[in-house]
Amino acid sequence: MIDPQDYSARTSYRPPAAWYQRLNHIGVPMTRLGLAPRDAVTLEVRGRTSGKPRRTPILRTAYQGDDYLLALAGQAQWVRNVRAASGRAIIRRRGAQHVHLEEVPAEHRAPMIAEYLRRGRERSGAAAATQQARYYFGLGPNATLDDITAIAPYYPVFRIEYRTDSGGDAATGVEGLRTNPSRTQPRDLDSVTSDGETAVAQLLIDQFLPRYDLAVVHAHVFRVSAAECYRAAGELDLFRAPFIRILLDVRGLPQRVASALRGPAGDSTTPGQSRATFRVKDLVGLGWTQLGEIPGSQLVLGQISRPWEPITTGSPVTGEQFSTMDRPGFVKIAISLRADPYGSGSSILTIETRVAISDEESRRRFRRYWLLIGPFSAAIRRMAMRLLAAELRRPLRGRPDHPQGAA
Repeated sequence: MIDPQDYSARTSYRPPAAWYQRLNHIGVPMTRLGLAPRDAVTLEVRGRTSGKPRRTPILRTAYQGDDYLLALAGQAQWVRNVRAASGRAIIRRRGAQHVHLEEVPAEHRAPMIAEYLRRGRERSGAAAATQQARYYFGLGPNATLDDITAIAPYYPVFRIEYRTDSGGDAATGVEGLRTNPSRTQPRDLDSVTSDGETAVAQLLIDQFLPRYDLAVVHAHVFRVSAAECYRAAGELDLFRAPFIRILLDVRGLPQRVASALRGPAGDSTTPGQSRATFRVKDLVGLGWTQLGEIPGSQLVLGQISRPWEPITTGSPVTGEQFSTMDRPGFVKIAISLRADPYGSGSSILTIETRVAISDEESRRRFRRYWLLIGPFSAAIRRMAMRLLAAELRRPLRGRPDHPQGAA
């Protein structure tokens, strides 16, 4: 049996062994896809010297309503990077959340370290927890809070403050996951017009799904006008990227298997199957309804369904029916495509998906479904943003909707 990495030395920095550092190459993708233990996340911070994103798999510990990160290695590289970045960082796990990390004074760290050990006992059992206390902290199995207080100065602890804004570098795009058990309230967004004035723009999606349980947001800045960005995004054929077709086929595999078992009576059409194109407007007819549009700016599609079932069919609804429906056993899903002006000659494209769930049983089923489907969905959206960026870089006459000779 391999012993845990030894962090028990009373020194300011206890670098992990080379074999342990190599595990980062496995831990980072596992946590980003949500395949690691539920407390595991990837911390992303800009390097204080290189300026490049540095990613570290780490355990997140919940204590009295807040989440914390604990540096077992002491003054680790990520700790120094966080301090240099004034606490700005990103937490990744099947999505991204911009955060601010506030360092906890040494005299207040003991309860968080004790909770870290308690949760380790829950995850791994008493024997493993005893080893962790010994190797990680140099403590015995029955360590008291006073014992932990004595070693706390060697273990930096940071409290996580989750930010509601992107907080990142818009030029590289942002993505995020928001959950709110109290069901988030509608909000306005401030957008910057080309003449530098700030205007308050109401989100169209708030008219149809103002309260929701889950939201996934991807955004990117493009150096074209908002109207041109919106038009190109609406006409973008995702099947131009073969890998997206593969992902959609994989995502729809359970539906096609179930349809084959049930016979030809069921409608098993999936986005990746028997279609020449896959654009936003192609979703209408695949169980989605166009709820509303502000031409050149915003589009909202909706669906009421049981997405966890092998054969999923969304019933056509009007915007009013979608807004008022609260039937147990179903979820409401809204997708918003939005283009906003950004500075002079640029725009921000935002793709947001909101999910509202009316009962606990459906919430449990959707959580299991999203654990499997979420990573595929996020990969498709990120690839779509890259595909759109490549499309907008092409000369106007070379684009599919601007053939040679068009004005």
